Amino acid sequence: MNDFLNKTFYGNTIQEWGISLLIILFSIVFAKVIYWIFGNIIKKFTKKTKTNLDYLIVDNIEEPIVTAIVLAGFWFGPNYLNLTEGLENFLNKTFYFAITFVVFWLIVRLVDALIVQYLSPIVKKTRGDLDDHILYIVRKSFKVAIWILAVVIGLNNAGYDVGALIAGLGIGGLAFALAAKDSVANLFG
Repeated sequence: MNDFLNKTFYGNTIQEWGISLLIILFSIVFAKVIYWIFGNIIKKFTKKTKTNLDYLIVDNIEEPIVTAIVLAGFWFGPNYLNLTEGLENFLNKTFYFAITFVVFWLIVRLVDALIVQYLSPIVKKTRGDLDDHILYIVRKSFKVAIWILAVVIGLNNAGYDVGALIAGLGIGGLAFALAAKDSVANLFG
C-alpha cells in the first residue's frame, strides 16, 4: 500500500494528489454546511428581529461567502501540489481574479438589496414616474460601473497591466457622454 501511495504522477505522489483532492472536497462540504447554517439557523433568527436589515444582509452575503469558501478550497488544494511555475502562476491569477469577482458580487448584492428595500418604497409613493425611471437607471448604472471596476481590479490583481484598458474606458465614456448629450438635455429640459 505504501508503494502505491508513493508512486509519482506528473511530479506528485498519489498521496499528494489525494490530499489535494481531499482539501477541495472538504471545502465543498464545509461550504454546504455553512450554507445550511445560514439557511436554517441564522435566517430564522434574523426573521424574528424587529428590523429587516439584518435579514437582508444575511440573505445577500450567504452565497458569496459560500462561493469564497469553495474558491479557497480550489486554491489551497492545488497549492499543496508541486506544480510547474507556469501552471502555479495561472492558478494564482485565476484565483485572484475570481475572489475579486466574489467580493464585488457581494457589494452589488448588498447595495442593490438596500436600494430595493429602502429607496424603492419611497420612490413608489411619489406621484410622477420620473423618479421611478431615474432609480432604475441609477441601479443599472451602479451595477455596470461596479462590474467594470471588478474587471479592472480583477485583472490588476491577476498581474495584468490595465492602464490601456482604463484609457480605453475613459475614451469610451467620453464618446458615450457626447452621444448622450442631447438625450440628457431633453431629460432635464
